[in-house]
Amino acid sequence: DHRDLHSFPTRRSSDLEGIARANLLLSKLDGATMTDAARTRLRAEITFARMVFYYYMFIGYEQFVLIDRIILPDEMYSVPKASREDCYKFIMNDLDNTIIGNLPVTVPDEECGRYINDAAIVMKAKMILFARDESRYAEALNDMRQIINSKRYDLLPDFSRIWLQEGEFCQESIMEFVDRKS
Repeated sequence: DHRDLHSFPTRRSSDLEGIARANLLLSKLDGATMTDAARTRLRAEITFARMVFYYYMFIGYEQFVLIDRIILPDEMYSVPKASREDCYKFIMNDLDNTIIGNLPVTVPDEECGRYINDAAIVMKAKMILFARDESRYAEALNDMRQIINSKRYDLLPDFSRIWLQEGEFCQESIMEFVDRKS
């Protein structure tokens, strides 16, 4: 991730803004005209984006607010902080019930940069390990073995190439963030 992990005040504002935008999109999704398959995938992608913002808050803060809907201006300062356990359960619930299984296994080149299922599975393993949830270690290990054994990914022969533009979205990449400046 290109963001500076040491500038937490800026990061937290950015993460909260991303969460609010994701919640707004999720609130509008059911009213949008699209196929059920497209809606399911888009819901998984938006929820995954929100989960990534929550992941960065989870690794940077002991407590933070959990907001899974649009909040009104008069509610902004009255949303209670959630416990660490509630935060973990919230993130894992999104991964287990909305995201994993509803993202494609691969995407065509023209959709490069969109979330795929393996990225969600890796984020789930990262959450399990970061939260030290020993009850799910075997699950995380099995998931990582499945990804490794899928042969969808491989190491670059020259590791130094990963830092160059040609290394973007290469055979090593499971998930990359695209930073587009306007």
